[in-house]
Amino acid sequence: MGPVSTTRDAAASCSRSSRALPRRAAPRATSPTRLFRATCEGRIAAALRGARGFGYDPIFHYAPFGSTFGEVDDARKDRVSHRGLALAAVSAFLRTPEGIAFLEE
Repeated sequence: MGPVSTTRDAAASCSRSSRALPRRAAPRATSPTRLFRATCEGRIAAALRGARGFGYDPIFHYAPFGSTFGEVDDARKDRVSHRGLALAAVSAFLRTPEGIAFLEE
């Protein structure tokens, strides 16, 4: 393989996979902090697409949607995004007996 001649060639030869990995914490003074983690697998798009969302949304391409998060409405994105999944895990925990006890401490 010859030398890379353009920036575009260099970008095309690099891995463009991406993983968003947030953590949400539920701290309490009287018990250990609970951590909730979720991931969303995607790729870095070749160009910004869409004006919705914030941060990396216009460049984070989510293959099942065939678009970037910047191109989809918030409700659809929140069902699969790392932030939406992490917050759903917090919500599910808080509805369990352990979660209710956690809130009552």
